[in-house]
Amino acid sequence: MSSIVAAVRGFPERRPLPADLALAVFVLGLGVVGAGPGDVVNAAPPGPVGYSMTVLGTAPLVLRRRFPVVVLLLVSAGLGGFFALGCKTSFGVLGPLLAIYSVAVRRSLRLSAGVSALAVALIVAGAVHGLSDLDAPGVVFGVTQAVIALAAGCVVRMRGEQNESLRHERDLEAERAVTAERLRIARELHDVVAHHLSVISVQANLATYVLDSDVETARGALGTIATTASGSLDELGRLLRVLRRGDDDREPEQAGRFRPQPDD
Repeated sequence: MSSIVAAVRGFPERRPLPADLALAVFVLGLGVVGAGPGDVVNAAPPGPVGYSMTVLGTAPLVLRRRFPVVVLLLVSAGLGGFFALGCKTSFGVLGPLLAIYSVAVRRSLRLSAGVSALAVALIVAGAVHGLSDLDAPGVVFGVTQAVIALAAGCVVRMRGEQNESLRHERDLEAERAVTAERLRIARELHDVVAHHLSVISVQANLATYVLDSDVETARGALGTIATTASGSLDELGRLLRVLRRGDDDREPEQAGRFRPQPDD
């Protein structure tokens, strides 16, 4: 059950266009149902023009993620035009509220507030022109809804920015830790190579010096060289495996560049 809920929650992010299309169709359905003259009093029948305004006030929501400002102005003009015809709606404000929220999530507070104020002005102007029974409490209620949608979008945007900043900080910290570890391994690698090469050099000189006079000592020196070289190779292999762990996290084609190549 939890996996189904997680999949449903993540669907808008994985498939934004189908999700917004479904949202626009849903809001359009509510707008068409809510525009019926039987649901409200003192309202003119919507007619073809009124229903066209309803479509204009909801259909652009399909593109609310890509063009939030344009979408907000279009849906607000649609609702304002609907009101200007003398029509009323039960759910028409839902489209502009969603558009205001979308702008606030994706744009700065100053731009979001300015565009939202213009959108509210378009809707109020249409209502003042077409609705004879418009009262101040209704306007205040509508403006309050717009402010709430704007505030909700701003909160979501700021939370997203904070999460992005935290992810960036974690990535930087992990990168610094990897860099420090690689520097430590590089120093260790240098010490191992220097130590083993020093031993091999000393033993090689000893073997060369006593090769004719003391065969057993020369044989022992050569044995020490072989043992030291083998141990050095083992240590180098261990350190290189540690270094290559980070390469495995890269893209496959990038990681493959640092792997041993086959002999011809």
